[in-house]
Order: sequence, then C-alpha cells, then structure tokens
Amino acid sequence: MIAHEFSTCIGSDGRPIIPVPVKNMPVGSPVRVIVLTDEKYLPAQTQGDSLSALENVIREIKNSHQNPENIYPASGLLAEHLKISDREADPCFSPAEWNREWDRIEAEMKAEELAEQRTEGELP
Repeated sequence: MIAHEFSTCIGSDGRPIIPVPVKNMPVGSPVRVIVLTDEKYLPAQTQGDSLSALENVIREIKNSHQNPENIYPASGLLAEHLKISDREADPCFSPAEWNREWDRIEAEMKAEELAEQRTEGELP
C-alpha cells in the first residue's frame, strides 16, 4: 500500500472534497480515508443512533460520489514529501511549549498508572 497525504475542505454541498491522489483510479477501488478534525466540527450524536458522529461522517464519505475534477495525480510517496517539505514551519508552534505540555501529560499518565497499580495491590 502506498500512502498519500493531502489537505482538503468541505465543499459547497457540505461534503468533504476528497482529491484522490491516484491517477486513473477505477470506480469502486478500495481506499482508506482517515478523518482528522476538531471535535467541535462533528455533529452531535443523536438519540437512538448506534453510530458515533465520526462513524456517520465516515459512512457519508464512503457513500458519496467523487467529482472527477477533484482527482489529482499522485506526486510521490508520502515519506518523501514529509522528508522534504516545502511548507514553512507553523509560526504559532513553539517547541518549548510543546515539550512543557508533553512533559505535563506524561507526568499525569505516570501518576494515573501508579495510582492504578496501588489500587490493584501491585504497589504498597
């Protein structure tokens, strides 16, 4: 399997525009779609609906027909694109802040793990 990554947006019909980065891909070809978004953009789960909001979005994507205008030929392997990025670094990203936050999260996880081990009698 070859992975390609692309950014997209929601079209005027309210559906995600999914540019398939594979040239001459036949209709019905299997693809894997990973949806990464802020939770605030997902619809709330309705009463009696056994599927989560994300599963509903995924089902809708799977059932949608793709617009041929949104099909772009592949431009290489994902690993190569990640190694040689032409994008500028995010000016809002602070490595120091990231490391502080990550250290805090790791400390919380360790404390929860120790508390659980004490509760289960694995630690005094």
